[in-house]
Amino acid sequence: MGVVSIMGSVDIEKNYVQWCMDSLRWDSFCLANSPNMKGHGKPRKVYSRAGFTAPSIFSTFMNVPWYQSNGEKPIPFMKSWAWLPRDMRKQGYYTVFISANPMMELYKWKFSDFDEYVSLKGCRYYADEIVDYVKRIYEEQKKPKYVFLLLMETHQPYLYKKHHTKEYITENYRPITRQIKAAEALDRDFAHLKRFLTGTDTDLLLFSDHGDLDLKLEGSQGHGPSLFHPKLFEIPLSRDTV
Repeated sequence: MGVVSIMGSVDIEKNYVQWCMDSLRWDSFCLANSPNMKGHGKPRKVYSRAGFTAPSIFSTFMNVPWYQSNGEKPIPFMKSWAWLPRDMRKQGYYTVFISANPMMELYKWKFSDFDEYVSLKGCRYYADEIVDYVKRIYEEQKKPKYVFLLLMETHQPYLYKKHHTKEYITENYRPITRQIKAAEALDRDFAHLKRFLTGTDTDLLLFSDHGDLDLKLEGSQGHGPSLFHPKLFEIPLSRDTV
């Protein structure tokens, strides 16, 4: 049996930045007042490969298309079943993973192929700092870049502000409402990132790893390997080259 290539037609000059919002369900994305994210490409509903983070992220790094996405892959020129942290680097890319998701620490060895693995500590709003980190990478690195951002603001406890407020303990601010507000807060940081990247020939991909459940709406709360519901798989997806 011959060796099957994992590469397609390579555009080595193009950069790739992937803006993944942890747990953001499709209807939260639709309800949020987020003109910058909604105006990026043509957002549509697709279905994640899993209802919680680790297997969903791993399928992304294996370049597997999302369900009902018409075969769209995270990195178009790479074939499915690649391992993007390793294979993008082999193609000459400077590769970076940035997140405050503590679950990723359990699988840190799987990300050893990244040039930079950045694990942010503590439960707070990091999106503005992450955008600044991306700016630094672009300013310092001459190689083409593959940058994966796993943003935690849309994951419980929905850090849409710098500090918790009384809104967190009132019934009017249920999980679905807080997630919408978190997406609205992220919209400003997404706009800052996109303005900086404009003119850099960057494929900017916006999506979520999976959805989330609201106890009052679905009868279950959050997400995880023991839960199954369509809302855990309905996610936004859009991309554009800037």
